[in-house]
Amino acid sequence: MDAVQLGTLGAELNLTILGIDVQEPLPPPENSTDSDWANLSNGTSLLSSIQIPSRMEYHMPLSAEREQQPFPTQPAFSMYDAADELVMILGSRADPWKIRAVLRAGGSDADAVLIGNDVSGFKDGYCEFENLGVSHSGSGYIIDFEVFDPAQAVFADVSESFSVSAAELAAGFSEVPDKDAALMAGDTFTAVVDIRDFSSQMAVEDIAWKGHSWEATVSIYTPGMAPNGSVLTGTLTKTFDVADGIATFDDLALNVRGRYALHASVTSSPSDHSLSGYSSVIEVVSDKTRQSEDVSYNVTLRLEQDYDSLAYGKEELIEALVYNYLLSIDETARYSDFTISRGSVMVLFWVTGVQSEIDTILATVESDVTSGLSLTFPGGSSQTFSQYLEVDSAVIVNEFSSGTTGGGGGGPTESPANNNKAVIIAASISAVFLVILVVVIVVILLKKKNAKTAPGDDMSSTQADDMARISPSGSASGPAEDTPGKKYQADQQAQKA
Repeated sequence: MDAVQLGTLGAELNLTILGIDVQEPLPPPENSTDSDWANLSNGTSLLSSIQIPSRMEYHMPLSAEREQQPFPTQPAFSMYDAADELVMILGSRADPWKIRAVLRAGGSDADAVLIGNDVSGFKDGYCEFENLGVSHSGSGYIIDFEVFDPAQAVFADVSESFSVSAAELAAGFSEVPDKDAALMAGDTFTAVVDIRDFSSQMAVEDIAWKGHSWEATVSIYTPGMAPNGSVLTGTLTKTFDVADGIATFDDLALNVRGRYALHASVTSSPSDHSLSGYSSVIEVVSDKTRQSEDVSYNVTLRLEQDYDSLAYGKEELIEALVYNYLLSIDETARYSDFTISRGSVMVLFWVTGVQSEIDTILATVESDVTSGLSLTFPGGSSQTFSQYLEVDSAVIVNEFSSGTTGGGGGGPTESPANNNKAVIIAASISAVFLVILVVVIVVILLKKKNAKTAPGDDMSSTQADDMARISPSGSASGPAEDTPGKKYQADQQAQKA
């Protein structure tokens, strides 16, 4: 194949070659998804015409950004024949033609080298590099690209001169316990800290590329978000392994049930870098007996804040801080299925347990929200929740309702509890009126019917049944199905009354 595309086969055979078709060996039978097997099964010919390349084109010039990171746009090349047609096959499937990248001497940092894979092969007409980059910041860098396999090929190209900016680094965690794992309070666990590019969040493989050594210290991220009395124990400061590029903490433990994120502080020597980062959320459980799961309520809280500024990218952390707040009320209930969504910032979750205990939890949340519930948010800022509480779609507290704004004319506004009482009174009056109206209609109908019967006739059994089926509320007898939220609302309003 190479001899044909290099143009040497004719000379070797002393023949003039007008054209050659070839068929690649079929892939292993176990690779049934290969397109060649599909073509073979439907009768498509597997023969390919061999094209002779005449020029190489720099199909996708590279673009560079930061040291120790792959180029955002990787270089790519293609070959064309004398008729300016793209050469689809170069070499064979098993042994394609290959291009090597070489960093030319003369850049501003003599220590700079290429990182990533500096060799790439042709496939379906193109040779695309995947993770090529430059190790050190600087300017005046040039990369030479040449076809080296087969060795007789004479195709080459070169990049434009380019610059590479200094690294923008952050600390990160490549390993912490999964939130769904049953990590018991007091049990040891492992956390692994790495150094990564700030924008791409890709780990830096060669952390000593400029001669630095590194040290990491871990702690609880934003302690005000964590449960009261929580302490992180173990060896909290470690030196990075230069070969692996990580610092491993293998004896950490948390003592209190709750949800946590860990914080990493990383410093370099020489002291050119001071980095930080936080982990995904860890859940610590305890063996405390839980309530029976008799009832479940869907609860909604609200923060009148800009979502993008306060919550975007921090949803899991906000979930954790609300979860820890609920644990401070009652550890024996189950709090689950959190959702953080837009609409300022809406916090939705389910609480499950015994009715009497759940009533106490919801009453505490209502009291806290009404008086101004403030919690510590990611980064340490204190945020006050709006006076808004929704339970199973029943709005219990709502500072945004039109009845509490005063219409802009000033003066005192009624509390949500007083507004609810007014609603109950109005509803009660309407219900009484409805009952009276139904009774009057029934009496009139019965009188008309009795007028048509002989004097002295008793009320028919059908009429008696009709009367019996009319409940005092004016509807069919039997209790109405209230949602749990409405039941909780009614119970709380009754207590307030």
